[in-house]
Amino acid sequence: MMVIDASAAISMVRDAEDGGMLDRIADMGEKAIAPDFFRVEVSQVAWKYVHVGIIDEQEAQIMLRATIGCVEEFVNDKSLVIEALHEAIAKDHSFYDMLYFVLARRTSSTLLTCDRRLAAICREGNVECIELCAA
Repeated sequence: MMVIDASAAISMVRDAEDGGMLDRIADMGEKAIAPDFFRVEVSQVAWKYVHVGIIDEQEAQIMLRATIGCVEEFVNDKSLVIEALHEAIAKDHSFYDMLYFVLARRTSSTLLTCDRRLAAICREGNVECIELCAA
């Protein structure tokens, strides 16, 4: 399985060069999952892109649908929040990112992200990670 965070999903949708990543994941037989919070997070990014003038509302709606479509299964994050809070405090990192980290760790999944610091936390925590947007 593959846990996809918001940064990776948005990158796959916005960047034509990485647009085939979901197909490559499917070709590897990987199921794409994310915590329920993913939908809230990508919606916030879509709003922010409109707010700062990167895209218009119609483009935001299209991006949101496509980004949510990257995920095959949403996992109820109710069971993740206590552990994610602990990890966020212990690692001094965003609670939101720790939801993805904990889900990947619990399901022995690979985490797909564009967040370098989150990728480093995964490596330190023995969670397999692909840093999609690495330079």
